[in-house]
Amino acid sequence: MFRALLRLQLRSLLAAFTRGGRKGKKPSKLGLFGYGALMLYVVVVFFGLFYLMADTLCAPLLAAGLGWLYFALEGILALALGVVGSVFMTQSQLFEARDNELLLSMPIPPAAILGSRMLALYLQSFLLSALVLTPAFLAYGAAAPVTAAHAAAWAAVYVLLPLAILALSAVLGWLVALLSSRMRNKSLLTVVLYLVFLGGYLYLYSRMSHYLNLLIANGPAVADVVQRRLYPFWQLGLACLGGGAALARFAACAAVPFALVYWVLARTFLRLATTRRGAARIRYRERAVRPRTPDGALLLREARHLWGSPLYLLNGAFGSVCLLIGAGFLAFRGRTVAEFAAMIPPLRPWLGLLGCGLVCLLVGMNLVTAPSVSLEGRSLWLLQSLPVSGWQALRAKLRLHLLVTMPPALVCAAAAAAVLRTGPLGTAALLVTPLAFTDVCAVLGLALNLRMPRLDWDSEAQAVKRSGSAMIAVFADWGIVLALGLLFYATRRVWSPDAFALAAAVPLVLVSALVRRWLRRGGAARFQTLS
Repeated sequence: MFRALLRLQLRSLLAAFTRGGRKGKKPSKLGLFGYGALMLYVVVVFFGLFYLMADTLCAPLLAAGLGWLYFALEGILALALGVVGSVFMTQSQLFEARDNELLLSMPIPPAAILGSRMLALYLQSFLLSALVLTPAFLAYGAAAPVTAAHAAAWAAVYVLLPLAILALSAVLGWLVALLSSRMRNKSLLTVVLYLVFLGGYLYLYSRMSHYLNLLIANGPAVADVVQRRLYPFWQLGLACLGGGAALARFAACAAVPFALVYWVLARTFLRLATTRRGAARIRYRERAVRPRTPDGALLLREARHLWGSPLYLLNGAFGSVCLLIGAGFLAFRGRTVAEFAAMIPPLRPWLGLLGCGLVCLLVGMNLVTAPSVSLEGRSLWLLQSLPVSGWQALRAKLRLHLLVTMPPALVCAAAAAAVLRTGPLGTAALLVTPLAFTDVCAVLGLALNLRMPRLDWDSEAQAVKRSGSAMIAVFADWGIVLALGLLFYATRRVWSPDAFALAAAVPLVLVSALVRRWLRRGGAARFQTLS
């Protein structure tokens, strides 16, 4: 029974590689190759970044006799990455899983359900921590000799650190689940927490070179803080240098909290999985229902779906958030940006084109239409049975994408034009071309999703983050921007950057019109026959 549950959990995590988009068909070899290449690319990029960071720290700390501090800092980084990458998955798998009541209604011991989910989450934490630890160990091996004691200790750390990650993720996941259950809109809390985590990561990454220099320059002071306040990581650092006693102490620091968390979850899992926590009370107010046109009702339906799904909202409107942040930055720090641009006179003619390209890149991060058909899931027949045409249903999805993306794009573009003083032609390009590109992103994402729907998902993450249409859409959007940039480079002697940026709207409008024409005819007919 336990093996069957574990296989179910692993199959859900690897659904993109085990099932296709319609009726459970296996994905094609080309699709598997594409997913595999994308995942390999992401792993190689992060592996390289963590190796460069570890290589920068290793030699100076070893020269200062603080080799243990090097491993302690890498352990802290691995713990942070593991927790950030696992906390929301832990929340959904342990406390808010859809199939909790279904599995508990079967003759399956609750301990087996909990154990299979904890083991699957442990494997995920193991992979995330290994993404940091492996480059750290390789960087140390390139700077100092490695003994059998080192290798044995490193192998033990690989196994032990994910226990600490899982224990902390479970506690934080429970707190997030408890807090979200008290809110009227759970999506808002999830989005805010995600943006806080992401903002913290981006801030730390932008200041990474500064912090690395501080660590190297103040190694003894940092070591004293770690010894006094971060005892488990002090022992982890000593253990990675081959200390057997330190390894035993670190094992206790990692295993005991995990055992305590698991014991509490095992004794309360049945209640946690079946309890319906009270939500924020809503006072009923009687009011007349306002009649809406079919198009208005369909648009409202799409908007409620977007606002009610945290994952969909994050991926669908993340570009809009970045656009608004960019506009705010330009509003408050515009003088700094303008002074920087003035320091490089040759850059002046390029400001309109560069601003236009940057806004378009942020616009391409919004994925409202790309998973919108897939998110109908097994309830697609409800939309198909309504007295509306297929084009009306698809048009509502397109309109939502435009409403979510165009206003922030205009605000950011207007702020860029005002700060950079791009002139009439550059300002026109900033205001027109991103809007044309937004329409291309909307129709292209919807067309891809109609061609590659994923209707048999078990969780919305499979439709939003792991579907072929969503992955291809974001790379296709950025590919269009890159292609236009290469086209300008090849024809840069023919026209000015601002003129090209404005003229680029013409092919974008033509592409949008062609794809929209297919959506009205072939796409609408295909939508009505999906099942």
